[in-house]
Amino acid sequence: MRIARFALSSLLVAGLTAAAGPGVAAPSSGCKMVQIAELPVRFIHGKVIADGAINGRKVGVMLDSGAMNTVMPRPTAIRLELSRQKVMGYRMFGVGGEAVVELAVVDELKIGEAKVTEHRILVAGEHEFGDNVAVLLGEDFFHQVDVEFDLAHNAVRLFRPTDCDGVSLAYWAPKTASEVAMEPISDARPQVVLPVLINGKPVRAMLDSGAGASVLDKPEAVRLGVAQDATGTTSGTTTGMGPKSVNWQRVPLQSFAIGDELIKDTAIEVAEVFRDATYTPIGSNLPRQIEGTTGMLLGADFLRAHRVLIAHSQEKVYFSYVGGPVFLPTAPEPTLAQGPGATNTEPKSATDFIKRGNSWRAKGDLDRAIADFDAALSVDPRSAAALVNRASARVAKADFEQAIADANRAIEIDPKLPLAYNQLAWTLATAEQPAVRDGRRAVESALKACELSEWKISAFIDTLAAANARAGDFANAVKWQKKAMEDPKRASDDKASQRLHLYEEGKAWPPD
Repeated sequence: MRIARFALSSLLVAGLTAAAGPGVAAPSSGCKMVQIAELPVRFIHGKVIADGAINGRKVGVMLDSGAMNTVMPRPTAIRLELSRQKVMGYRMFGVGGEAVVELAVVDELKIGEAKVTEHRILVAGEHEFGDNVAVLLGEDFFHQVDVEFDLAHNAVRLFRPTDCDGVSLAYWAPKTASEVAMEPISDARPQVVLPVLINGKPVRAMLDSGAGASVLDKPEAVRLGVAQDATGTTSGTTTGMGPKSVNWQRVPLQSFAIGDELIKDTAIEVAEVFRDATYTPIGSNLPRQIEGTTGMLLGADFLRAHRVLIAHSQEKVYFSYVGGPVFLPTAPEPTLAQGPGATNTEPKSATDFIKRGNSWRAKGDLDRAIADFDAALSVDPRSAAALVNRASARVAKADFEQAIADANRAIEIDPKLPLAYNQLAWTLATAEQPAVRDGRRAVESALKACELSEWKISAFIDTLAAANARAGDFANAVKWQKKAMEDPKRASDDKASQRLHLYEEGKAWPPD
């Protein structure tokens, strides 16, 4: 059984290697990291998802470093009308207990640019993953390569390093990235397990990209003295591989440390993750917990807040903080209450999340603003308004490439949304990074914004002036800036006056 499982994973790695173009990062002399693939990913409802296909039908593939096996849920195999057969003598456990294991025959499986044909895949689990996810790609696949999670740029990259012993593989920041050793990985039980400290006490944590939120196992929480009856905590239920649901409660932590990173006064979910992950060995009536279970799942929330490289080749994990809460924040959040008699409620709709995100942005908390715009897109992936607002927040964080990607996507969804064209034009015209600027495209997009708004919004005309200046057409830049400043509010804006002065001197804004 293990041979068949790893054969499929090895073929997928080989397929990605064959499809990949040249891409090499060299952290130091003699060390080469050959990039064999880059998988574009999206983050939906706590899942890291890449595009794939099964027998020609487009599906999502969930990237799950916490799963030992690449697997498909049983309801998905039934829906895809795949032939199945039960696997005798093979057992699989996870959150929610034990799952019956079968094999399904897949004529063709594609993940990114890799393709395998006429292969079998494990089938287990009684719940579909949702979001059109049909396959969970596990650590049996990932442990063959070094894996970089760069979720801030919607990418997961696979590398094969050579001659890199003793060299930091965090090529994006080799001198400043943190690192932590992982426990040795075996083919029989591939898991990424790291040492962390919770409230100053050691805990074994599994790096689990399949867990939307990090979670502390309840027996471990009891050992650490983490209170579970704290006032004001929230709670809920979740499911995993097994058929049973698991209750969780969010509780405060004094501190969490990994490598040389220390987070104080945070919060984390606590649940009996492995409560039902027990079995009765032959010849014994005493159930025992599965060997090797860990006290914590370090989930996708940690990955979103960091750039992470799982260096299987060195048995290390490199990471650097990129922004946002590492776990769910305990600080009070802006509410949606407006006016006398209004009630404070947790946001549910995309519009609610956008409103709260804009409240965060107004307070200067761009990370929480972006988190709420992300949540809006989880509720409604085609929310052009959420994309435009996220683009604006990303510009404020100087993440110009992602801002442009958001604005372009908003235009694809709603070609008649002037705000999206204006956001794109402003970013292309005024980005601090010269490589991102494009005066010609900025003018085209700014004109579209003005036309769609019937030339009634002075801010859009102001953008058109900046775009013309970036394109080197200072006569039109002056013309449109003066037109924008016919609006009394803009006429009294010192920055608008500064831009006009620059254009009159034949300079774009911001000046180089």
